[in-house]
Formats: sequence, C-alpha cells, structure tokens
Amino acid sequence: MKETFYKKFKKDIPEYEHRFAVKPGITGVAQVLANYTTTVEDKLRFDLMYVRNLSLMLDIKILFQTLRVVLQREQAKGVADAEIEETQKKIKVMEQH
Repeated sequence: MKETFYKKFKKDIPEYEHRFAVKPGITGVAQVLANYTTTVEDKLRFDLMYVRNLSLMLDIKILFQTLRVVLQREQAKGVADAEIEETQKKIKVMEQH
C-alpha cells in the first residue's frame, strides 16, 4: 500500500491501523461480501470482523465464497447507493457469527 494512502486513512479512520494485525492474503471478507464501490470504512469493518473472529472455519467459508464471486462476475461490479445498506447488513450478520 502506498504510504500516502496509509497515512491519510490512519489519520481519517482511527481503527484503520488494526487491519494490519494479520498478513494480507489472496482473498478476504471484504472481497467476497463487498464490491469495488464499497466505502473504505465498510471494507475496514469487514477486515476488523475477520481479525476479531479469526478461525480455520471462517477461512474455509471465505474460500468458498471467493469461488462464487469468481464464477459470478456481476458480484464484483460496483453497487448503487441503494445497495450500500445491504452491505452494512452483511457486516452485522458476519459480526454475529
């Protein structure tokens, strides 16, 4: 990640630094449940949910969801503003599990 982005996000979003508690991987919760246009804050929520709930079972779920995203191209496209609320609901559901 470019140092400029890191410094800006760290300044604007205090929790941003916590997402680096784990090494980056080939996929993640934000990659399978969010879209390209999902806000940085919502992507951070997905990342922090992962850090808090780290487990082999969660990793397996993410891998299977990654396959679904790869096979369903429309999943990776940007979303309209109306769909942002749906993404936030997904965050809450994932945090409960």
